[in-house]
Amino acid sequence: MAKYKKTIVAAWVTDELQHRPGLSPRFRPVAKAAMWKRHGTAADTAKARAYCAKEGCQVFLFDGTERDPLGKAKARATHKRR
Repeated sequence: MAKYKKTIVAAWVTDELQHRPGLSPRFRPVAKAAMWKRHGTAADTAKARAYCAKEGCQVFLFDGTERDPLGKAKARATHKRR
C-alpha cells in the first residue's frame, strides 16, 4: 500500500493598500501562502482543512515532486477569488 504523502499548502488573498504617486491610494488583492506540511498525511490534511475553515483560507495539495507549491497555491487562490 502506498503511503499518503502530499505537500499541504494554505493560501489566502488579502487586500493591501497600494500607494500611487500623484494618484489616490487604492486596495489591490495580494495572494499569500504558507507551507502547512511538506510530507503530510491524511490526518494532517484534515487538520489543515479544519483550521482553514475557521480562518478563511484555502487548502491545496501537491505531489512531493512539485517544484513551486507556494507559487501554484497563490495562483490558484487568486484565480478562485475572481
